[in-house]
Amino acid sequence: MDKTTARAIKRMDRIATLIEALPEIGAQEYANGRLRAKPIVDRHFTAGNQQRYGWAPLSPDYAEQKRGQRKMLQRGMKAAGRPVSRLDEDDLGGSILPMLVRTGRMRAAVNSRTHRIIRSGDVAVIVFANLPEYALAHHKGGAHLPKRSPVAPNIEDRAEVVKVMQRQLDVAIGTGGDVPVSARSIPGRARVG
Repeated sequence: MDKTTARAIKRMDRIATLIEALPEIGAQEYANGRLRAKPIVDRHFTAGNQQRYGWAPLSPDYAEQKRGQRKMLQRGMKAAGRPVSRLDEDDLGGSILPMLVRTGRMRAAVNSRTHRIIRSGDVAVIVFANLPEYALAHHKGGAHLPKRSPVAPNIEDRAEVVKVMQRQLDVAIGTGGDVPVSARSIPGRARVG
């Protein structure tokens, strides 16, 4: 076998290994922010108020309560040494904390980068551990609590994961994206563990 053929086979092996690892790479980017400062899942805490996830809006009473507690919560977060969450504008023009943020405890746990990725074949499941007890209630919803999952990916999240995986393939292949990757090629789930 000549050197050119041997190099081509070795490169193909590296690409095949990368393709097998894509579900885990996507899950890592979603849950742990492997290639970026914040994981993709952090958007649940920054985009909820803009209805990106199709969540039910806050009740008027609770929105008013959050507006009133904003300064107190920010002072508490600063005093505890936690980063103060970015404020969103609510529909009344007042600044409130993002939809799933009240104390910042659940957001900090979701962004802790301590989650397990379980890969089986072409499926990667993210097990979000060490979340506060009320995360499961938000994840499932209930009688008086609308479902607003802090971890379940939506279609935009999946599209972002696909972009990350496509970039990884582009680098490995050295092309402008000749190998198509779609949302169907990344089956996966996120759950509260």
